[in-house]
Amino acid sequence: MARRFPACLALLAGSVAFATPVPKDPDVVFYYPTTPGAKWVYERPDRDDEVVTVSGVEKEKGELVVSRANPNGNEAGYRKVYVSAEGLRQPQGYDDDADPVWLLKARVKSGDSWDAGEGKRTVYGPDEVEVPAGKFRALRVVWERGTVTYTSWYAPNVGEIKRTAKHGDDPAATVRSLKSFQAK
Repeated sequence: MARRFPACLALLAGSVAFATPVPKDPDVVFYYPTTPGAKWVYERPDRDDEVVTVSGVEKEKGELVVSRANPNGNEAGYRKVYVSAEGLRQPQGYDDDADPVWLLKARVKSGDSWDAGEGKRTVYGPDEVEVPAGKFRALRVVWERGTVTYTSWYAPNVGEIKRTAKHGDDPAATVRSLKSFQAK
């Protein structure tokens, strides 16, 4: 028994290093999960559900780089999200080496806008949003990209819970909405 205790202690100490980082400032909110194994299931109209998991988290220059994968282990489109107290950033397109642009700036007030590389993003809210996974208080980000306007709602520690797309004068259509979420 005495020999097992140091091994158990070492195992416990090693597992603590991989725990979800907690912001030091109690007013800081992460708008994305930072724990490997966290899992989203999105409902999409006229398509199969989209399942994505957090496959890894690395620290890089004061940010957490969250990698995502599909259930089959393949990397998901938009594979990396940079998470910090300042908000969420993501490389443009499907190129992980591209410069990240802001998806959501956390330290702004409702109505503030910023350049997002391929258009302008504006934050509003928080709004009460109901999706199949439940009700959330979420920040709404409107991305004006040419003739298409995307609207995404981000909930603390969950990430995107709903996305709509509006093409020109057509009504907005739901692209996906959160069906379930598991934080590990």
